[in-house]
Amino acid sequence: MSSHSSLKKQWISLFVLSAIHFFIDLFAGMFPIIMPAVQERFGFSMNVGISIIAVSFLVGSFIQPVIGHIRCEKTRPILLPLGLLLMSFICFIAAIEPSEQSVWMIFAFAIISAIGVGITHPELMRIVHGYDLIKPSFGNSVFLNAGYLGFASGGFVAAMLITGIGFNGLYVLLPFAIISIAMVYVEGFKLAIEKNGNENNHANILSIGFPPIFFMALSAVTVPVLIGTFLPQQLNLLGFDLSYAGVVIMIFTFGTIVGAFFWSAIAHKKGELKACLWSLLPGVFSLLGYVFWIENKYAVALLFFTGFTSGSAYPLMVTLARYAKGGNLGRRMGFVIGGTWGGGSAILLLLGFVAKEIGIMPILYCTPIFYVISFAICLICLIKTRN
Repeated sequence: MSSHSSLKKQWISLFVLSAIHFFIDLFAGMFPIIMPAVQERFGFSMNVGISIIAVSFLVGSFIQPVIGHIRCEKTRPILLPLGLLLMSFICFIAAIEPSEQSVWMIFAFAIISAIGVGITHPELMRIVHGYDLIKPSFGNSVFLNAGYLGFASGGFVAAMLITGIGFNGLYVLLPFAIISIAMVYVEGFKLAIEKNGNENNHANILSIGFPPIFFMALSAVTVPVLIGTFLPQQLNLLGFDLSYAGVVIMIFTFGTIVGAFFWSAIAHKKGELKACLWSLLPGVFSLLGYVFWIENKYAVALLFFTGFTSGSAYPLMVTLARYAKGGNLGRRMGFVIGGTWGGGSAILLLLGFVAKEIGIMPILYCTPIFYVISFAICLICLIKTRN
């Protein structure tokens, strides 16, 4: 088989995998957006709602390093179909009747769905790293941005379904889980292991220790975790409808997607670490501007710019983690995907209790600080590589 046909085959497989990632994160992204409607239907407080989201995110995130560790030498993605099945449980909150016990049932379905989402991601990332003919920065951007788009679309679509049909509209999303399972079996994916990496693909990627990359990524992903949960709650308090919150998160995500391809092109020429450094800081100011003008619908353009700049740095950090020093590929992917989002979810859980006392707006104003922290770590790493 020629190298051209092999490359074409890898791109087709990557697009199929990215479609599956889209469907997975579609289910993962719906809950934070529809939570204000869930709170109203079942009669529990905002603090309880944020806690349910945060704990489910924690469970789904921290299971990923475990999966990455115990399956680091396996080549068959046997957990993917199971995860795809479990993730759909979030739709069955439509079957729950309001009662004193309903909040515990919602919590249980959220946890089951989060476990499903969590066990799929380490396997997905190792499949991506098997595409050795595709440039890492571009391959990661395609795959991760499919997830971003799914996460944003899930919230938007679920909000539209609930607004137009009611909670039974969530059942419309169930076929996506079945389609995803079918795609796994048709494509016959294989998990990459460390020795399968193509060394030529990372000639321009600085290999540095994994711990600073982890904390850099942790700070970067904390921002979308906080925005994705607190922003719908604040917009609801300001009187905006459920679907508008879905649109706002989607616009932020679109900015991230467009920016990721732009910064991937920069990284291809200048290196991932420099591209991270240049992208992280501008979004600090646009995010502050959006929070200041949050009641103005046109301010969402600033949120698009935030995604285009700072929000787009995370896929580059995943690429850096791929070739980092320390641990094996499975563990690094488990921590840079699950560990970072889990850490962001722990911060979310803590700030949920703070929001109960001081409100959401002060937290939104402080959220850009995490991009500043990520920028500082990136700068230190770049300086060290030059010494």
